[in-house]
Amino acid sequence: MQFKENNNWLSILKLALEIYNGDLRGYANVPDEKEVREKNLKGYMEDLVKSNIETVILKFKKKENKSVGKENYSTSGSGSSQGDFQTDAIAIKVAIEFCLNIGSIKFLFNDMLLLFEHNNLRKKFIENLEPFIISGQFRKEVIPEEILDEILTIYENKGEALHQLKNLERIVQQLELKKYGDLMRARLEILCEKNCMVSALLALQSTQDQKAASESSILMTMFNLMKKVGDKEQKKKNYSPYTKKDIQDLLIADSKIKYEIEKSKCYIGYKLLWIIKMYLEGRQFPYGSL
Repeated sequence: MQFKENNNWLSILKLALEIYNGDLRGYANVPDEKEVREKNLKGYMEDLVKSNIETVILKFKKKENKSVGKENYSTSGSGSSQGDFQTDAIAIKVAIEFCLNIGSIKFLFNDMLLLFEHNNLRKKFIENLEPFIISGQFRKEVIPEEILDEILTIYENKGEALHQLKNLERIVQQLELKKYGDLMRARLEILCEKNCMVSALLALQSTQDQKAASESSILMTMFNLMKKVGDKEQKKKNYSPYTKKDIQDLLIADSKIKYEIEKSKCYIGYKLLWIIKMYLEGRQFPYGSL
């Protein structure tokens, strides 16, 4: 399979995946047995995606360089059309999805990342990991901690915009936290406490190895957070605390109001009572039995 003109590279990668996954059969020297087929084709698939993505990026850069020298380029100064400008982002997303499909995560974070880095696309690669993490596609994988560290730094630099904090909380919830080191979990915990991300904080606390320690730490973390938030609320002028009625209306509340309620002392207190109720019933948070 060779890269050709226009968008044939996408068709090539799609066809290769169909053969790899066994959706298309009858090809010479391609075993029908899944494990044998994937083992035999894995190296070829990695070389295929790397060569195609590299060709796409080089073609994009050539177009971009040519357009910079033209007098009538767009007023935005991009030097290329919007479609061309998005080519590198499309290539990154295709590379991530392809590597996830063939289970080549180490290859993605080594060879492919090196390719993007050589083309000044490391930051864009890091940013484009977000939707794949949030959708749970990295749930069973381990993202290198240096990469995860860069993702967290990006969020810290973005400030406290509502959608950014919600995305950060979703990322933390979609990580297999037991597979990460103590320092990384500690950093995540500080971020969660600072931004009052209750669900993510609970997910972190529930990854502790000792069951009894985990249960007591969850209760203490929630209690301390509730107390800290309560102290902040008392210092606010003309602050009207949220009530049980507000919590009952969460499903129909505006997203911004919902987010504010979830950061309140009242909400955290009810969440704490719910966890205590689970423990009294012999259930473990977030699932399982005591």
